[in-house]
Amino acid sequence: MDDNDSMTTTATEDAPRAASIRTGGTSASVVKQRIPFGAELPIFCERCGYSLNALPQVRCEHCTVLQFHCPECGHHQPINTLRPAMQRTLGRMRAWAVGVIAFMKLNWFGWHLFFWVLMGHEWAFSYNYRTQSSGALQPSFEAVLAFSIYATVIGFFSRLLLLRWRSGALVGVVLGAAFSMALILGFHWRVTGRQYYGNNVINPADLVVMTSGRALMTAVTFGVILATALAAWPIWVGFVRVVMPERAGTALLEWQRSLSDPLEKARESDRP
Repeated sequence: MDDNDSMTTTATEDAPRAASIRTGGTSASVVKQRIPFGAELPIFCERCGYSLNALPQVRCEHCTVLQFHCPECGHHQPINTLRPAMQRTLGRMRAWAVGVIAFMKLNWFGWHLFFWVLMGHEWAFSYNYRTQSSGALQPSFEAVLAFSIYATVIGFFSRLLLLRWRSGALVGVVLGAAFSMALILGFHWRVTGRQYYGNNVINPADLVVMTSGRALMTAVTFGVILATALAAWPIWVGFVRVVMPERAGTALLEWQRSLSDPLEKARESDRP
């Protein structure tokens, strides 16, 4: 075998290897060099504008955030974080969302307090179609059912809107007292306004604002709101566990629990 045959054989053996390298085959593997973050994109110091490309990444002594240290002005600029412009935009969006939520909550409680005043106004007197006479509100199946349904709805959703308050009992007492006072105000409005059913004769005892029937319905309202506020969180947890995936449901419940966590509130207040 002469030199020409040897060179031909070597070239033939190297051809598949070269083709494999070019096409990414399995005969040989090409390891792509890893480019550190900060070397492939232009990055400038947010304080002085100095180019931070390819500078080493360091960790602050007081935290674990990976950052660049500007050699020009000494500014510590975190990497893999949002830029100040985006942070300002997110801050404005968060403030807008907080304002909308506060507006919705104020409307919820304000309008429903007014509706409970109307509830007391409309239910202050009852009319007996059998005897065709009217008098002060007396406990009946219809009255208890109507007051209980409305109080259940109010207690449940109002408790979910006040998750920042940790104690469900305290929320129930405050809500029950507020809506009961609105109900009593409605009774007072109807009685003092002397708006009876037609020209029926009213017993003078029924002209007292807080008769036994009205007091009992007020107590029913307070008790149902208190009981619903206490049961709202366990019912909500069970509902989330049933209808949502486990991971998403757990994240939602943990976030809602953190709303009433004093330590979490302290950490949020310390954030810039």
